[in-house]
Amino acid sequence: MHCRCGYTFPVDSAMRNPAGRSFALIDDKDYPAFLKEEKNAMLATEEEFSLRAIARSCRYVGCLLECPECSRILMLPANSLEAAAEPQFYSREP
Repeated sequence: MHCRCGYTFPVDSAMRNPAGRSFALIDDKDYPAFLKEEKNAMLATEEEFSLRAIARSCRYVGCLLECPECSRILMLPANSLEAAAEPQFYSREP
């Protein structure tokens, strides 16, 4: 994934951004379903059920990445991490 300034984010930067900041992103409309799956994961008595609930909750999570070169914010909505979706770019106001 490349920022418009030319910076290339590491392949695993959807989960961590070693050179800049990153944030989990959950749409308001998906938040109740996300919390339900997270609760199910915490209450599961068997690891397999817990992992399944975590996997289901992950489909609601996107991310925001801050470019360490130009400070642009790249937004990857939920489900765009698996697809070849283009990130949305936001620049800081001067």
